[in-house]
Amino acid sequence: MSTGSKNPQSDRWEGHDWAPWRTLDVATDAVTPTVQGIYRIRCGAGVDGLAYIGISFNLRSRLGGLRRGLTNPPDYLGHSAAGCLAEIQRRHHAQLEVSFVTMEGTKPRELKGREVDLIAAHRVAVKKSPPCQFVGHGGKLGLDD
Repeated sequence: MSTGSKNPQSDRWEGHDWAPWRTLDVATDAVTPTVQGIYRIRCGAGVDGLAYIGISFNLRSRLGGLRRGLTNPPDYLGHSAAGCLAEIQRRHHAQLEVSFVTMEGTKPRELKGREVDLIAAHRVAVKKSPPCQFVGHGGKLGLDD
């Protein structure tokens, strides 16, 4: 049995059936479910790897919060990666895109474990963590590592 692609932007990355990529600005519409899952964000300018990997118990709400954060950094007090994602978008003059996998019924600890596994798989494939992964509020942008 194949575990899927090792390319973090693949539709079968690490054996998951990822939803099609769509711009983050439309990811809060009805095609994004309100259930828990894992999401990944990339820069639409063809930059290798991912900008961020995350989990949420309500994908539509989380992606909406990130979208709102892109419109008013650095003052946005929502998701800690929003400022970094806004900077990536600014530097590359490109839309951010998101893809997700729903994981209804997965226990919180298992969901977090899968996120950690995907970050590790990204490090193997791209030789570094996604640049916005460990930023935190007020932290240094991980863009030059």
